[in-house]
Amino acid sequence: MKLWSWFKDDQVKRIAIRLDAAEAPQPIRPDISYYRIRLVEMFLTNKTWLAKTWYPALYSSVFADYDGKEIVLPSVADTTKLFEKQTGTGDVIARNFHLTPLLPYSGGSVELACGLFALEGEDYMAKVISVLSDFSALLAQPQVSAALTIAGPLAAGVQNLFGAKDGLLHLGYHDGWVAPGTKEENPPQTEDAGKAGDNTFRSGYLAVVRAASDEVDPKKLRVVNQSLHLATSGGTQPLTGHDHMLLHVEERTERPDLSKLTSFYEPFEKALEALSDDDATRADTLIRQALIAARVSPDLTEADRSRVTRELKRRYIEARDDLGFKSLASSRGSEGEAKKETQRALKAEEALELGVPSFAEAMEGL
Repeated sequence: MKLWSWFKDDQVKRIAIRLDAAEAPQPIRPDISYYRIRLVEMFLTNKTWLAKTWYPALYSSVFADYDGKEIVLPSVADTTKLFEKQTGTGDVIARNFHLTPLLPYSGGSVELACGLFALEGEDYMAKVISVLSDFSALLAQPQVSAALTIAGPLAAGVQNLFGAKDGLLHLGYHDGWVAPGTKEENPPQTEDAGKAGDNTFRSGYLAVVRAASDEVDPKKLRVVNQSLHLATSGGTQPLTGHDHMLLHVEERTERPDLSKLTSFYEPFEKALEALSDDDATRADTLIRQALIAARVSPDLTEADRSRVTRELKRRYIEARDDLGFKSLASSRGSEGEAKKETQRALKAEEALELGVPSFAEAMEGL
């Protein structure tokens, strides 16, 4: 069972619109960009909470290409673990939940399906959802390759759980995107304020509201302080009275968490430690291991495989020189060229143009 097969039960005409807010939307570029999808805000009106036996939960699935294979990344938003607050009318606002980690975009399509459910059950149901959210959190780790073994079973288990229980879908959303400049014959259709059918993958906010356009004017929706607002004659005010989700697609050309990608960063750090311990032989073995892992890492874009491999090599050679190991490398090539090549930080476009170093190039000068 796929999540969007449940959407047939959601008969309320809903608003789905892109909101760029103050930031300029950026295209998600193949081999250069990373992307991350986040649930910025989830608003549940008090009707969800009136009966104590109904437990609200958000479930999402993201389908994407990763390391040449299509993967599914499921996620369960457990509202008891999110930053949440209750309004005077009993409405609940929950914020800031990562539906994916930073993922390298290699092209192709990316699909998102998410649903805001109210599940019928006693306390045990809340505990089950809580456990599932713990497992889905494992998939939000920077090194996705290390967590994929649980993705398939988790997705199947969650869908069976939601399908088996008497669940009430309050709000559902499904969309798909393709690389800039790509044409798709039958793109997913949304009520997108003049942009219906535009499925270019780019950064920005997505607002999904359980309301028709005669109830909420899509043109008046705004993002203010990471919250969905409605423009008024006196400014803006938070949107209330309608279940809604505010999603955000983030674009980056660099990732700030490289040190958490242990496949290459751990042997790199150990190589530096070996140098400080005056063990050049072990250091050279470890840096080769790090460079091999970096140049094929599925957690890096093609541009960063090029950039990171070169940067790790540069930093290693600098450390080796600083510690007085120049003579060890003198007969194996010129480390000066390797330093010159990356003595300034390469831009993603430059790194992509240079290409990923071959094994021979990566090892030259070591």
